[in-house]
Amino acid sequence: MFTSKFFMTSIFLCLILGTPLYASNSEIDIQAENYLQSEESYIFVRVIECKGGDTGNASMILIDRGDNKITTIALEKFNKKYFESNFKIISKTLNDIRKEGYILISSSAGGGDDNGMIMQNYIFEKA
Repeated sequence: MFTSKFFMTSIFLCLILGTPLYASNSEIDIQAENYLQSEESYIFVRVIECKGGDTGNASMILIDRGDNKITTIALEKFNKKYFESNFKIISKTLNDIRKEGYILISSSAGGGDDNGMIMQNYIFEKA
C-alpha cells in the first residue's frame, strides 16, 4: 500500500514539476520545496465522499491554495438522502474558485470501495 502511494505521489510530482521519473528522492524533494515556495497560482481541491459509519471516515472538501494551509468544508456522509445537498456544496465551491479568476486545468476521480469512498481531484490555475 505504501509503495503504491509513494509511486503515485512520485508520478504526480513528476507531472506537476516536470521531474523525470528517474530523479533521485533528494532532487524531487528540492523541486517539491521550490514548487511549494513559488508564486505559482494553483488551487488544488480534493472532494472525499464516504459512507462514514463505523469507519469514522468523514465526507469533506479539502482546498489547498498553495500556502500550505488546508481549508476543510464538511459534507454529509455519502448517502442517497444527502446527494443533492452535497452536490450543491461541491458545485458552489468549484464555481466560487472559478469566479476568483481560476480555470480548471485537470480533474480526476476514483473510488467506490467498501466504505463507499469516492475521491475527486481538481486543479485550478489562475487565468
